[in-house]
Amino acid sequence: MRVLTVILLVTMCSILFVVPAISSNNIEINSVNIYFNTLNIMIVLSALLLTGWTGKLAKAMLLASACVCILSILITGGMLSSGAFHSILATNIDEIYGYFMLIDWLPVIVFSLIFLCASILIFRCQLYLPKPVRVMVFGLTVALLFGYPGFRFSVDTAYSKDVREDPFSALYIFPDMPSYNLYLVASLAMHERSLSTSPYGTSLPDHVHTLPVAEDNSGDLILILGESSRRHSYSIYGEPINTTPNLKKRALHSPNFTKIEDVFSPAPNTRESVARSLSFATSDTYLHEGLPFKTLLGALSEADYHTVWITTQDLYTRWDTFSAKVANSADEVIHKNPNNGPWTDEIAASYAVEELRKPRKSFVILHLWGEHSDYGIRNGQPIPDTSIQAIKEHDDAKERSKEEIEYLASIHHTDEIIESIFSHIDTSERSDLAIYFPDHGEVIGKGHGLVPIDIDSELSIPMVAQGKQSRELIAEIDRFRDSEYGIFNTSYFPEVMINLLGGEASPPLDSLTLSFYSIQGHPSHVGNQYYE
Repeated sequence: MRVLTVILLVTMCSILFVVPAISSNNIEINSVNIYFNTLNIMIVLSALLLTGWTGKLAKAMLLASACVCILSILITGGMLSSGAFHSILATNIDEIYGYFMLIDWLPVIVFSLIFLCASILIFRCQLYLPKPVRVMVFGLTVALLFGYPGFRFSVDTAYSKDVREDPFSALYIFPDMPSYNLYLVASLAMHERSLSTSPYGTSLPDHVHTLPVAEDNSGDLILILGESSRRHSYSIYGEPINTTPNLKKRALHSPNFTKIEDVFSPAPNTRESVARSLSFATSDTYLHEGLPFKTLLGALSEADYHTVWITTQDLYTRWDTFSAKVANSADEVIHKNPNNGPWTDEIAASYAVEELRKPRKSFVILHLWGEHSDYGIRNGQPIPDTSIQAIKEHDDAKERSKEEIEYLASIHHTDEIIESIFSHIDTSERSDLAIYFPDHGEVIGKGHGLVPIDIDSELSIPMVAQGKQSRELIAEIDRFRDSEYGIFNTSYFPEVMINLLGGEASPPLDSLTLSFYSIQGHPSHVGNQYYE
């Protein structure tokens, strides 16, 4: 009986703590992976050896982390990420309902039953080993916990510098493991939220030499910032179903329209991509460094542009994320209908046009609700039936799932909103310029900010512009492309805008090799993952 219990205990612990670590993003066999997989096992073994209330607490904490980790793998394909954790903290009932509609509940229910059985077994079982063996297990666990970070601290000057400046940065070298995934992500996320309340920087980076100055003949600028919108779902970028009829028409007939190729988001989640695309924090820097420089909004406000941030996203009603911090650097923030009426992307776009019609020089950012899940609902209202039918009437739609049809219909609706602003630019007598790109992409039916990342869906984004300066925009973008792959990372959007408006910003050396993205708050390299 005792042997059977031990076999069941080992089996359940393997299912909860070992299999997820191997099946997620830790398949590659190298010394570091072996090290942290060993640490993962030793943490579990140590918890099983503890007795009394400390043992119960340790088991409860382990089971909570494993439960969250495996549910994340079943739902998104990877362990809990800081992007997902931030989204959970900032979510609302509509988003929760929408995301639940995308979940395949059968594997979740099966896992829940297995987890219940495993929890009962783990709580009822107590491992007994001789005291010298227990001491050795606890000692080895502590040694593994501090050994690799200590080694890196002693030999890696950049790492030691980061740790001295901010001890939390020591945690970035820990890969996610089921035994501590929840607590690692939560610690870094809450620390980042604390940092986001620190003051803005007041200086500019060395490669930004002079700011532009708004002149009488300067036009207005508007950035339409989409949400969760992948490039490959846009017909203007090759999607067989015509999801963007207005953009396709402009590509054929409008001389002042331009489509930009090979554009990548600096991060697969809003809180990082917005901060990196609209400040001088690039995708190869750590957000734990905060925002040490002016934001693009702050710089253009200093250049005599009236800066306005308009959004339908609820997260901007709270100011404890870096994306909200960037938004709050605008002269004016509009996140609800000033007349207390409905507040949708279409209505917000009409307010953006009203801002552009005012005589003052303006830089407006319109952050849409966009392709948030539930894809069939936007701002609490169903996607217009005209957009749904426009997608369904294509023969290719028969091969698509319901959620993909709704996602494509949402892009079709976004195309209408973009057109409402581009058409205003057509009638403007000044050199007004409208630019559209989303903050990041989306894995349809799963979300974004996933670990492991789906680079093709989460980072590859559309970028289009309308206005007399659209050709100059392309020329400036080309100056900041990665020299090896030709990527334009939108983390250099501020420099592009400064040059376009008459200021001077040199491409830093990093931009020549910048095929980076940020995940979990620290940089990774796209490399050949995308271009093989």
